[in-house]
Amino acid sequence: MSYSEAFNPPTAVQILGIGSMIAPNPNIEPEKAKGYEIGLKQRLSHWGNLELSCFDTNYDNLITSAKKDGIHNRFYNINKAKVKGCEAKLEMYATDWLMFYIAYTDMKRTDENNKTRLLGQPDKILQYGISVNDLYCFSADLSALRLSEYRNLGSYVKQLGEYHPSNKTTLVNFKTLYKFETRNYLIIETYLEVNNLTNKTYYEGSTPTLIEKRNYQGGVNFRFKF
Repeated sequence: MSYSEAFNPPTAVQILGIGSMIAPNPNIEPEKAKGYEIGLKQRLSHWGNLELSCFDTNYDNLITSAKKDGIHNRFYNINKAKVKGCEAKLEMYATDWLMFYIAYTDMKRTDENNKTRLLGQPDKILQYGISVNDLYCFSADLSALRLSEYRNLGSYVKQLGEYHPSNKTTLVNFKTLYKFETRNYLIIETYLEVNNLTNKTYYEGSTPTLIEKRNYQGGVNFRFKF
C-alpha cells in the first residue's frame, strides 16, 4: 500500500493562452492531488509475473479545458474531482530473453461537486506486446495501445460526436536497440523506432490532435562507464 501527494502548477499556455487557439485564464489555480494505492505483485514460478492494484485519488482544482464561446479552448479548474480504478499486468517469459506482456486499466473520473462524469480521457486502456531483452546485445519491443470508453469533452460532441476519434483504435509502435561495449568502457548504442507502424489515422489528447502517420526515428548514443 502506498500514499502520495502531488502538486501541479498551471503552465504559461494555460494562464496566458495562445493567440486565437487557447483563451487566457489568469485565475487558474494550481492542481493538488492526494491518493492511495493498494497492490499485489506475485511471481508465477519461473515463467511469469502478475501485478494487481487499485487506486483512489482526490483532486483539488483539477485542471481541465473546454470550448469558450464555441470557438476557443480555455483551461479552468474543477474544485473537487476523483479518479479511481484498478490495474492489472501479466508478464510471461518464454525464455530468458523473450517476454510477452499485457496490461489493462479500468478507471472512473468524476466531478465531485455535481457527481458527473469527467470526459476527455479514456476510461479503459489496454496495452500488450512482445519484448526481446539483451539477446547478444540486441533488444526490441513491439507494442500496441488501445483506448476505449473514450468520450469527447462536451464542447467537442457537436463537431466530433460522443466518442473520441481514437476510441477503440489500436496504435502499434516498434523499437529496437543494439548495444556494443568496447574494452575501454565506451558503450555505443544504435537504435531505431517506428511509430504508428500500421500507418493509421490517429488522434491524441482531450482536444483531439492529429499525429503523424508512420514515422521513423534513429540515432546513436555514446556512454562511458567509470
